[in-house]
Amino acid sequence: MSNRPEIVKVPQDHFHKFHDPELAAAAAIARRYGMKMATQTQVPQSTGIGAPANGPAPASLERSPGAAQPQAQAQKIPFTRASSLAAMQDATLMNLAPGIATQVNLMTNAFLEYIILNVQIVAVNTGTPATVKWGKDAPFNIFGSAGIQLTDPSNQAIITAISGFKLAQLNKYLGDTGCNYDPCKDPNFAMLPTAANNGTGSTAATGGSASFRLVIPIENRRRDALGALTNSAANEVMHLILTPAASFAVGTDQENSVYVGAAPFVSVTLNVQVWQMYWTSPPAVIVSGGTSVPTARTPAGLGTVGYVRAERHTEIAGGGSAPFQLTSVGDVIASINWTLRTTVATNQRDQFAQSATFNAGYPNWPAVFNFAVNDFTVLALGQDVWIREMARFFGLVNGISNQAGAAGYMDAGVFSFGPYFRGLFDHSANFDVANQMLATEAGTKAQVRDSIWGANSSFLEVDLRILSPESGATLYA
Repeated sequence: MSNRPEIVKVPQDHFHKFHDPELAAAAAIARRYGMKMATQTQVPQSTGIGAPANGPAPASLERSPGAAQPQAQAQKIPFTRASSLAAMQDATLMNLAPGIATQVNLMTNAFLEYIILNVQIVAVNTGTPATVKWGKDAPFNIFGSAGIQLTDPSNQAIITAISGFKLAQLNKYLGDTGCNYDPCKDPNFAMLPTAANNGTGSTAATGGSASFRLVIPIENRRRDALGALTNSAANEVMHLILTPAASFAVGTDQENSVYVGAAPFVSVTLNVQVWQMYWTSPPAVIVSGGTSVPTARTPAGLGTVGYVRAERHTEIAGGGSAPFQLTSVGDVIASINWTLRTTVATNQRDQFAQSATFNAGYPNWPAVFNFAVNDFTVLALGQDVWIREMARFFGLVNGISNQAGAAGYMDAGVFSFGPYFRGLFDHSANFDVANQMLATEAGTKAQVRDSIWGANSSFLEVDLRILSPESGATLYA
């Protein structure tokens, strides 16, 4: 409380007389000496903003922009706000020869986000034109079964050697930066004949030509650049190895033959451009309003690496229910693609046809697929439900196509764990919820068991997107 005196009027009656004799005597003395009567009262101390202006303001104004107390040191500007996204053309490769590997040493930048392959298949079908037909995995299988690989500076595989078709499936079904996109929906995608007309083929002068773009995934998510790779040392470059199919001539192998039935009459030329998408190095500070604010100079969890690993399981050959176990454990499994091949001679994917029987659209895929972790079945997926979940999650609602290259369709014989490992709801916009991924240790037993495969089953291709995080805190942030 304050002891400041305040002038107040002393009570009087309507004749201006005091009823208290002592007050009356004091008033007489005051009049004699020209003084005024006053009493002393206590008033509340000011409490700062909004208080009566009858006292000094407090030393600290916590709610005021002009607070007297010093502010805490400003936090760093996040990397993805301080950096800039950039693009660069890395290489142009003309007239790649069938079956011959070409290595591209990636140019250095700062932090690599993903790589784009811009592919042109230029066919000449003049003279006596052939009725050109694509193989079932074409045009993407212009890169053969081990046609695309990315290695680090020490030549350790980041992206294990996989086919162009399998990379196209990863583009469809992964949530990583640059993916979750059907390559056939690209405005510049083209193939002649089209997927819908491949049964009759094309005798056009450019029959057998195609153009498409594929993304090689590196960064896991863009919001904090988790998984972007340092690519700034000229003496430590990453290597992209591209190997076209063994032959551009006609063949019968649906996985590795670009053309089945007839190839272009004159020639086939493969040209590729390689593009990088990357983050720039941010400045150390950004000046705003006369204040220098420090920045985060590197992506979140720098050191986190996203791998693609491929397994091939023949335990299912000839059908039956033999269990098998995945070997790519020890890190976090972000998603898995499964591709069933039938008949060794042609390597054709299991073909789909509508059926009036439950879970029977695929003749060789199990009616119910059971996936167990450490002897506990975590996913028991019927064909019908799984197909529906993939269609909703990825927006591939046009149906299932036995021929690759059909926009908005799922490709026959391919299933993905994307809806279960990468999303909370039923649409792929919810990607990057890491808590749905499967964290494993070296001893984790991830098995497919109690699943009955058809008699024409040959082998199962398993493509895993695996994250090796710098820490759990950054992965689950």
